[in-house]
Formats: sequence, structure tokens, C-alpha cells
Amino acid sequence: HRKRSSNPIMMKKVHSIPTFLGIILLIIGVAVGVFYVQTRQTFDLSASPQETPKEVRVTNVDDASFAVSWTTDKPTFGYVTYERAEALLAADAQKPKSLLHHLTVKDLDPTTSYQFKIGSGENLFDNGGAPYKTKTGPTLDSEKTNDMVFGTVVDKNDKPSSGALVYLTLPGAAPMSTTADLDGSWAYNLSLARTTQLKNLATYTKDAVLEVYVLGDKGQVSTAKIAVSAAKPVPKMVLGENYNFGNTKTIKGDTLPSSDIDFTKDDK
Repeated sequence: HRKRSSNPIMMKKVHSIPTFLGIILLIIGVAVGVFYVQTRQTFDLSASPQETPKEVRVTNVDDASFAVSWTTDKPTFGYVTYERAEALLAADAQKPKSLLHHLTVKDLDPTTSYQFKIGSGENLFDNGGAPYKTKTGPTLDSEKTNDMVFGTVVDKNDKPSSGALVYLTLPGAAPMSTTADLDGSWAYNLSLARTTQLKNLATYTKDAVLEVYVLGDKGQVSTAKIAVSAAKPVPKMVLGENYNFGNTKTIKGDTLPSSDIDFTKDDK
């Protein structure tokens, strides 16, 4: 029989080597596991096509604010992070989950370039690898008046299309937008409209053609063309239908305007 070594140093070496290797392997295993989890989480978060913003539009740009609107395929929380000179300034959030999103970024500086990203659910989206960009206009001294246009949008079952995105365009004017209320009604003050270069308030006549584009929560679209003077109100629009309100008339006076509607479908 061989005698066991009574050298305590030798005994320590025999037992410490596998212990040391075990610790190293444990650390490597934890690191690999963390990397795997993080990678998987990142992949899962980025692979959310139902949360991906669609129909992204920038509207209502003035000297101190701009609006961002978009749609998603499932109800999500929405927010916008925006920057100036690579410095994060703030985020505007939309708390209720929705398929339709419309946010206004406020308290900005005149004639300043901004870049932003859209937060949708747990993800942050840019414009194909680069931030979305816009630039505010100068502060104008022109006196603003009230020139309200308004209307109502419903679905095919005549139910109010709450939250529908309403886009307005006028010849020579920058894009405008608003949203429908719970009862399907919407309104916008055309006197806020600016030229496409944002340097002046837009000018238009009462006969100028206002184009209305409405987007519903299921992707339904309704469009209308109407003279500015007759858009008080724009006759009721049904999602999925296109209109040319050629002979719409309004009643002047203190009473709420009403319409004598000539519904002409415009399939173009």
C-alpha cells in the first residue's frame, strides 16, 4: 500500500484546482446565459410587426410645436422622444392604448431642426435606420383669426368613429390634422394654416377647395373635397366612402350651420 501524503500543501493543491476551474466555468456560464437572454429579449422586442408605426405623418408645424400621427395593427401605448442637437429633451406620451395615435410635441424653439423617434408599446422606432426629422417655422406677427371648419365621421353602421385621424389640405398650405372626438365630431381652425415653407400664414379664398382625408382604426379611409365656405360643417362622412361636396351650402347667422348636401361619389 502507498502512503497518503501528509503534506498539507499538496492536499490543498489537489482540491483547489477543480474548485478554481468550477468558479471560472460558472462565471462563463452565467455570462453566456445573460448574453443569450438579452439577445433573445432584444430580438423579441424588435420583432413586433403589430406595434410597428404605419402611416407616419408630421403635421401642424408652427414656431413652437408639431404633431406626429401614426397607426398600429394592435392597440398600443404611444409616445415620441425628440432631440435637438443630439440632446434628448422630452417625451410626449399617449396613455390609453390605441390603434390610432396623434401626439403634439410642444414648447419648441422657432426655426430649429428636431429629430424624433416613435415609441410604440415596448419598442422605439426610427425612419428606416435614421431618426424622423422636422423643422419649426419662424414666429409670425400676423394676427390670427377664427376660421373653424368641422364635421362628423361615422362607420358603415352609423356609429361615431372615435379617435379617427383627420387630415386637411389646402392649396399652398402645409399639412394639417386633428382627431375625431367620442361622438365622431372634429374641428380645426384654418386660420392657423401656414404656407408650405412655414414662413407666412396661408392665404386662401372662400372658394378654395379643402380636401379632407379620414383614417379609421381598421384602416378604412374616407375622403372629401369641399369649398372652405361650405365646410361649416362638412357633411357627415362614412368611412370607406369618397365624396365631392360640390353644391353644399351653409346657413349664415348665429345658428349652427347646416347643409343642403349633394352627395357625388368621387372614386378617383
